[in-house]
Amino acid sequence: MRLLLAISVFVISIGLVAGSAHAQNCVFSGYGTPATFTANSYGALGDSTDLLNDGFVPAILASNYATPYVIDLGVWVDDDFANDSPDAPAVVLSYIDHLNCINALGDKISSTDDVNEISFRIHENRIRLSSNSTPDVPGTSGLWVQQFHADFLDELQSQGASATINVLFSTRPLIELNATGGWGGIGGASNGVGQGQALVGVIPTLITNGMNPNNEDWWGDIAAHEVSHAMGRGGHSSRLYDVMCCQGMNYSSAQRYFTPSDEFSLSSNTWNAIVDNDSSTLDNYPDPYATTPNPVTNETWDYQQISGFLTTHADKLKGDVFLAYSRGEQFRGYGWKVHDWFCIYDETCAVGDVNANGNDEIVAFGRGREKNVYLAAMNGYVYQGHNFVVAENFCGDSQVCKVADIDGDGAADLIAFTPNGTNIGKVNVMLNEGDGTFDGVVREWHSWFCINDEQCEVADVNGDNRADIIAFTRRSTGDVYVATAGGSGFVGHGVKWHDFFCINDETCLMADADGDGRKDVLSFVK
Repeated sequence: MRLLLAISVFVISIGLVAGSAHAQNCVFSGYGTPATFTANSYGALGDSTDLLNDGFVPAILASNYATPYVIDLGVWVDDDFANDSPDAPAVVLSYIDHLNCINALGDKISSTDDVNEISFRIHENRIRLSSNSTPDVPGTSGLWVQQFHADFLDELQSQGASATINVLFSTRPLIELNATGGWGGIGGASNGVGQGQALVGVIPTLITNGMNPNNEDWWGDIAAHEVSHAMGRGGHSSRLYDVMCCQGMNYSSAQRYFTPSDEFSLSSNTWNAIVDNDSSTLDNYPDPYATTPNPVTNETWDYQQISGFLTTHADKLKGDVFLAYSRGEQFRGYGWKVHDWFCIYDETCAVGDVNANGNDEIVAFGRGREKNVYLAAMNGYVYQGHNFVVAENFCGDSQVCKVADIDGDGAADLIAFTPNGTNIGKVNVMLNEGDGTFDGVVREWHSWFCINDEQCEVADVNGDNRADIIAFTRRSTGDVYVATAGGSGFVGHGVKWHDFFCINDETCLMADADGDGRKDVLSFVK
């Protein structure tokens, strides 16, 4: 099961190993002055109350670094932390900002190139809530990290979390058996080298601005250390400011919660170990639970379960939205970036005038467990909004998701076709209130339309300013069926508008080819 690799934060002794200063651009709000954290600071678009109520808070990482690789990092805060700090999302973002800087700009002590290859972004731009129920070890006031990791893994799996690397910040005390058989406090732990989970145990009285002004630097350092273990780096170094720092390290109480942001480093062998683990999925670290099951879960680790978390530089564009404006005779520009994280993975991307203001907004159907619908509206020259949910529980699984104005009020509505499954043939809609908000009611507007492998489309084919539904049967038949939009449903059970058009693997599209206000059908023969 889970191999513990930890930094103790309870040692108080004398001594310090200095480091060369290369990460001069790592600047944080609390550096040298009392840090302040509020909702919307550090890019956290909500506070602890929002996190507890909604289960997540949208977040934008303050710093982005031009590194060859970027890693999606799932960021979690438990309910204890959220109850201990009113602005836990902003505080945790400061930790992540520091973790990011350490990896992206830190000095590489074992090489001369001073180049760091990895940086991080927050998975799906969300800080998520973890509701842990792990009990204290009997007779103590702390959690056994092995059990905490097991419960965290269960939570990740139950929520369908898709990030490969995840870090959880908690203010519950973390403990582990020490060499003498007693329980000792620790500051963080990974669940094995290269196994994808990291815990950071934040002291509740020292979340920010404790005995020194830069506590966020300390917890960011621990996060960098444990996340490196989670990504595949085994062992420790004796260099205090190295990302694998502090094993057997002596440092004074004055330095205990203060780590200068311009003196962190990331050694090249740390990076090489991470790359090797990701490319080969091998782990040679002597994990005691590799062959002997962990006593909590009776599991051994499968070293193949974590790989592929490195994203190449080219793929760093994932989530970006580019726009080239029409100038009547050409599309101008090489593509302006108008959003940096929208419609990702298997989400369905769509456009439509949802706000009824004459401009098309961008829409993403999340499809997954939550089946949320997200919207970003144009503001000047960019689309604004990260994870702004305009509708919930609409269009998931194998449904086909569309956006179109079906009731003629000028505001685009939501449409979901169901080609397969128990509700095959049903066409559901959610109506726009006319101002960009949706009424939340899922209505069935057709009981049998566009099934199996037929292609489902929406377009105004009769010129009444209400979008109709179209089904291309394709294959050898080439039938095209239409059901027109009525006041409270789509009318017609399969009215055939063409008996041989767009067959087999041809591409079927809708467009107003003659400018008469009625969409026509197009077929591209590839």
